[in-house]
Amino acid sequence: MKALVLADIDRRIEREFPQVTFEYKGYAVGNHIPIEHSELKNIIQEYDFLISEFDTIDKEIIDAATKLKMLICCRGGINSVVDVVYASRKGIIVRNTPARNANAVAEYVLGIIINADRKLAKANTNVLDDTLQNQDFFLPKEYRDSLWGMDSKSPYHSFRGKGLSNITLGIIGYGNIGRTVANMANLLGINVLVYNHHPIISPVPAGIDVVDYDFLLKNSDYISLHCSNREKKILISKSDFLKMKQGAYFINTARGNLVDEEALIEALEVEHLSGAALDVTTQEPLPPNSPLIKAKNIFLTPHIAGAADEVIQIGTDMVIYHLRNFLYDNWEA
Repeated sequence: MKALVLADIDRRIEREFPQVTFEYKGYAVGNHIPIEHSELKNIIQEYDFLISEFDTIDKEIIDAATKLKMLICCRGGINSVVDVVYASRKGIIVRNTPARNANAVAEYVLGIIINADRKLAKANTNVLDDTLQNQDFFLPKEYRDSLWGMDSKSPYHSFRGKGLSNITLGIIGYGNIGRTVANMANLLGINVLVYNHHPIISPVPAGIDVVDYDFLLKNSDYISLHCSNREKKILISKSDFLKMKQGAYFINTARGNLVDEEALIEALEVEHLSGAALDVTTQEPLPPNSPLIKAKNIFLTPHIAGAADEVIQIGTDMVIYHLRNFLYDNWEA
């Protein structure tokens, strides 16, 4: 049996299934460039399994995949790249790897909160550009080896944070990633509020409060967005930013088009929000002349919240799980 691997997975998978020959192409090798659609169409008929990631698996590919028994897409949402309905009609089992990046995204969000609360990036910049060294802070000589200053203008006061136990984090969307963020934040002593568009059926741990949307906006120091945009419409609008408490901090690692970016910039400029961190934007890559780049108190990263080696390891575990179930049920038995 042969498997075509077009995804970034750990090759320890070969030790798990010695009865399967794994061949790696496209995104799985070299410079991480997906295979051409035409090439995939020409070779796919050789394989029993396809492990993909960024490749479009449409009707044309599925029709050419005459031996294909299982397709595993190493992503959470796959309907945008895989014609799941047509594959099922053709008898191909389709699986995916939901929440493989949940820990990585949660770590990013918590890192943003700690950085913003303690003003670490600003402190670092002020040291590197000599801003702080060129200021005359009050400091008795007996403390010159332990502090930069004592007065209210000194770093000890101006960069002081609230501390995690004094912070309330509001999480919009309680799916796999939102739930992971909530659990990690809860363990760190952060007060957690959660809103989900659909009723939450599973038990919610102590320390995490499920609240309505407006309550979350009005009572959260940090608001983190963790929902999809299947309806293709803005979720966070100007009116939502106005409902947020004075000095709140907004974080988006979900989808850029969920947010009215002009309204966000305005909320930052008038200092209704103390800051915002965006890992996703409406237009990606972000153009050089984007107004977001010059927005006040903004922290921008290039869609890397889920970029961690752990994601590949967890994704590989999920692929192994799906293959093991298939081979146990349909081949070894």
